[in-house]
Formats: sequence, structure tokens, C-alpha cells
Amino acid sequence: MIRSSACPPWPSDQPGPAGERGDYTAKLHHVRGHDRSTDADFRGHTLAIMRAIDEAFYLIHPRSVRAAPATGARSTLPQWLRNCRDDRSLRGTYAVDLDSLLLPRGPLLRGARHPTASSADSLADRFAALSVVPAFLDQDGRRVHLEFKVVPPAVARGIPPGLNNGAETIAFIPVAEEADDIVATSRNHAEQTWVDFRPRPGLDTPSCILGALTEAGSVDVALAPEFLVSEGHADTLAQALTLAPVTARLILAGSGVTNATIDGQAWNEARALNGSGVEIWRQRKLWPAGIDGDRARSFSVPPPPTGELAFEDTAAGDRLTVVDADGLGRCVILICQDLEAQRLAADVVNFFQPDWGSYRCWTAASVKAAGCTVVRLNSAPAPKAALFLSQARAWRQRPVTRVPLALLRSVPKRRSRTPQAIMTPQGRCS
Repeated sequence: MIRSSACPPWPSDQPGPAGERGDYTAKLHHVRGHDRSTDADFRGHTLAIMRAIDEAFYLIHPRSVRAAPATGARSTLPQWLRNCRDDRSLRGTYAVDLDSLLLPRGPLLRGARHPTASSADSLADRFAALSVVPAFLDQDGRRVHLEFKVVPPAVARGIPPGLNNGAETIAFIPVAEEADDIVATSRNHAEQTWVDFRPRPGLDTPSCILGALTEAGSVDVALAPEFLVSEGHADTLAQALTLAPVTARLILAGSGVTNATIDGQAWNEARALNGSGVEIWRQRKLWPAGIDGDRARSFSVPPPPTGELAFEDTAAGDRLTVVDADGLGRCVILICQDLEAQRLAADVVNFFQPDWGSYRCWTAASVKAAGCTVVRLNSAPAPKAALFLSQARAWRQRPVTRVPLALLRSVPKRRSRTPQAIMTPQGRCS
């Protein structure tokens, strides 16, 4: 059972979620003293209590709070519910236990899943305000820790409020536009071939991204590629944005190697910034990818032995950050191969129901809208509406174009390698 000192059971001397004094407590006492020989009746009373709790928490759910000014809805909250709301603002969760967490049910800015969305009975889908999720995720027997963060709608230290909720605009910023813009090197260690990907010397990644952001103008989300934005590059970009802010609300400033290492390997880390260069969060790649011999030869590096893979020369991350950005929604970043960790990726969507998921890879790009809005920068199939773009090198000499979210949701289901005139770079960066 989830515990929190700030969230005790609904007290009998305060109105219950349905506005009736002691309603919740009366139901609880009824279940405690109920003859469990009638299991169906017992489960029914238990479900009624769970629904009453869910209804109470809907008063502080971001979806409800955001709608209240428009609908005129007002409610006097009991102190324990205010405490739960404040706990989430500080720690990202309403309550914690050794193996479970209590969160607002996602998505945060759109309606919750319909109770019959699974075409079967789903207990989780019966509730609109609350989710009980595990404290850890699993990736092939390896524990992935979870971190939660609530980001305010603030220019100085958060993500500014948007003007077109539900019709957000996305800008893509390819950086490596020529085959030689990414340099791949290999090494052999511990009877394993490792491949390292870096931007070519002289490629001014921060300036390229800053120029594209300036050209893109007022966008909600801007994304740069994997492998090309090292920790040092991200620091430079953040400092430049501090001196010359842009109007993008959230910038996923690509990913690249960290300064820190473990056993001689850096992490592949993405960084999220606001338009003023304030760091919102970081995310390390959880499952470094492998490439076969043909793929290795395409990067002009020695292929691994037949039947084996050369692995990305970075360390595996062990933490996933779930960010609740008021005014933008719940955001999660998985980097390239992390999406192929099928149990992990499926658990992220099922447990957290994010508004936004970003899956990043530098080779090709696709955009898809599933239950959450998923921006995925690689070429694997998308389960629902998808838009596939050409390889980055084919985008040269075209201006950056902003992509309305409504357009992404209306794209027909198909696969195509034909360049689409919705996003292209300014030109080759130098």
C-alpha cells in the first residue's frame, strides 16, 4: 500500500469526494467488515472506494486545474489534498512506497484513456486522475531507476506557457548534412568491437543549432540530432541562449558524449533547455546500440566478425526521467535503441501515458502521433499516423519549416522515403 504522511485517508469530519460527509470513510468501514464470501460484492465496494479516491484527486490533477479558469469550476480543498499537491510540486509524486509510486494519470493536457480503450477490461483505464506505477522499470534484467520532475510554466526557470495547446508546432534541426559531418572510429577492447560517433572537427554544432532556432521563430518544441551535441556543446549552446534567448518553448538539444566517464566510456546524454538556456533536465541513453558488418562498412569502420555486432562506445544509463511540464504535458525522452527495448518502451507508455515522447536518432526522421504525441527521429515503423522524411543529407539548401501538430496527426499511414517539405535545414553548417 502506498504511504505518504501528507496524504492520509479521507477524514470522517470532512466532506468526501462526492460532497457527502464521511462518504469515503463509510465505504471503507463497510469493506473492512464485509463478509468476503461474496467476492463480487466485495470487489464492487473496493472499486467504489478507489473511484471515490480518484474523484477526489481529480480536483488537483493538472488536467482539471488547467481547465478550471475556463469552466469557472471552484473547489475548496481539504488540507491533506493540498499537501499532496505540494508534495508533487517538490518531488514529482503524490506518494511513494518501497515498490510503488502514486502519480497523476497521464496524459496531462488531454483526456484520459477511455475505460474501454483496450477493447477489454482494464483496471487502470477505469481511473482518470491517478496511476499507481512501479518504482523501477526493467531492461533485460537490469533495473532502471525512475526520477520525476514537475516544471512550472515560467520563462525564468521552466517552460513558458503556450498559445496553441493541442496545435503545437515542432521544428527539426538536422546538423550533420553531409556524409563526412559525422566521424566514426572503432576500437577493440575485451574481445569486443566498439564504434564511437562524433561530429567532424570544425563543425560548429552550437552555432548551427542557434541559427536554426532563430530562423524557426516561435515554436513549441525544437529537436536536434543524436551524437552531435556533446556536453561541452550543450554548455556552449545554453550560454549562447542566455545571452540571446529564442522564442522556442522547449529545446531538445540533441545528444552526445558526457565529460564524465565510467570504465573509459562516456554516456550518450541528451539535454533539454528552454529558450533562455535554462536546463530543464538531462537523459542518458539506456541501451547503447549495435551495428552489423554492413552498417559498419557504411561508416567506413572495420566490420565486426561475421555474426557479431560492433557496439556503440558509450556506457548504458540507469535512470529515466519523467517530466511533468505544466502547460506542455508529460514528457519522456528515449534515445534511438531505447525504443527497441520493447518491454521498457511499452512500460513507459502504459504506466506514464505521456503527452510527449521523444525518440532520437540522427540517420532519418519520422513523426508519429499515437496515444501520446511521439516525435521519433529514426526510420522504424510507426504504429499509427506517421510521416517519414528523407535522410538528413537530402535536406540541404531548404529552409527550416515549422510543423503544426495538427498536420502530424492527419498524415496518412504509409512508409515513404520521399522528402517531405515540412522540415529541412538552413544549409550546411561549418
